[in-house]
Amino acid sequence: MENHNRSWMYDRTYDQRWGLKPSFIKGVNEFVDVCTRTHEFLRGGLVRCQCGTFKQLIDIKIDLYTHGFKPNYWVWTEHGEEIPTENQIRIEEDIENCCVNGCMIYYKEDKDLRQCKFCGKQKFKPRKGKNKEVPYKRMHYLPLIPRLQRLYASMSTAPHMLWHHRNRRKICH
Repeated sequence: MENHNRSWMYDRTYDQRWGLKPSFIKGVNEFVDVCTRTHEFLRGGLVRCQCGTFKQLIDIKIDLYTHGFKPNYWVWTEHGEEIPTENQIRIEEDIENCCVNGCMIYYKEDKDLRQCKFCGKQKFKPRKGKNKEVPYKRMHYLPLIPRLQRLYASMSTAPHMLWHHRNRRKICH
């Protein structure tokens, strides 16, 4: 089960608390299924409760039906789920050639230029008998838009990304 489908965790009861919603009951069953794969459960049949103690599965279900999940527990790290590491998250990187003096970046319409249009320095190092051209200087760039999209897509960071929009104040000069 993926994190972005866990809105059911904090939508437990109907208005005026008239019973549990079927999506919550189904989600709790999936949560319990994840819990059965933890080391603690496989060793002794117990699952870590939100209160910090270890309990039987039925007691965990009853606690969740009664009290719900602890706030912002989107990734079930205490119940066998792993947080994606840097190696699992692909961060795109653009590498562009640039002038040795920093005058310009060889990008878009300037990509095919062989020398800087400002200072006249050559783009590539002279090499004897080798076919591959090596630039004097390169720039590593992390594109902003994919990073922002990931921040807005994450259930844990999206509320923080919207803080300024939700807390606007009228500026008086």
